[in-house]
Amino acid sequence: MIKTRINFDLAHKMGDSLGISLPPMRNAADIMTRKIKFLTLDDNVNDFLAIMKKHKVRHVAIFDSPAETEDKPFFVGIISERDVLRFTNPYSNKDITSAQHRKTSKKVLVQLVTRNPICVSPETAIYKLIATMVRKHISMVPVLDGTELVGIITTTDILKLLLTFDTAVRKLSQKLKTPAGKDAGRAAALAEWTERTAGQIMTACPHCLALKDTMGDAIALLKKMGFRHVLVTDKDKRLTGVVSDRDILRRLPYENIPAKYLQKHYLNVPPDTPGLETPLAHIMEWEIVSVTDNSSIADVAKKLIDGNLSCLPVLNADSNISGIITVKDVIRVLLNACKPLP
Repeated sequence: MIKTRINFDLAHKMGDSLGISLPPMRNAADIMTRKIKFLTLDDNVNDFLAIMKKHKVRHVAIFDSPAETEDKPFFVGIISERDVLRFTNPYSNKDITSAQHRKTSKKVLVQLVTRNPICVSPETAIYKLIATMVRKHISMVPVLDGTELVGIITTTDILKLLLTFDTAVRKLSQKLKTPAGKDAGRAAALAEWTERTAGQIMTACPHCLALKDTMGDAIALLKKMGFRHVLVTDKDKRLTGVVSDRDILRRLPYENIPAKYLQKHYLNVPPDTPGLETPLAHIMEWEIVSVTDNSSIADVAKKLIDGNLSCLPVLNADSNISGIITVKDVIRVLLNACKPLP
């Protein structure tokens, strides 16, 4: 007997048969953000930092001013927070002279933009879209209608889609109160989704560092393991904080890395780089947002969205570390749900 798996198509079929209207969840156009924050090639790093802070975004679309024969700006590419943080430090830092900071903060974005990024069309299937984001390790995809930028999709949009799907599944599950026959298999598939927990999808027994370890130790671990986050513990192995690659980038001194090398080499630093001996206690995030082994996937997604976070520590009933769960872990759950049935 083939086990029924709940996915977008089956949920819509069940909704139609039960008289429950579900929101569209098929193509990029159904979930993209249409109000796009953008800058031009002539804007500078300060402009990017201002728009990032004001709108709490991590990616900005970059346009070229229209030529005399054109009536609309032309989409060129994107710039991410990581691009800018490695290029120049937006915060005061004793390793950066004020003159150097002024010079780099006025650097125009033409020198930082990632051109010809991976894009999708409004008709791109959500499964293909999410699969591309996971496979290519990207957290934002522009949506182009021809050459016109009509929207963007970020990992936050994907997490919101998961919450939409979760709400739909729970509505269907409530409707099937006394399932029988074919509905019994479908009810079981719905229950499998609603009962899935953080403990089932987390990375168990994650690598941790101690408060006395340094920023250099964190960089070495992140590069070796391909991570973007590391948990920090005290002498009793209790969770005390989280360090992300962004926390590190904010404290690395200025380095003019060409844009085409930023994505793969943004944590490549010489061993004599100032600040590498800084204890993690001085750079980590002390205000910890966590979940438990038994937290639902929806609760995990809500906390990631509300806190604008990219990872969450997972604690057991004794408040000890069980694992770590990232945005990508949650998105993979949705990827399986939107995969077409054979």
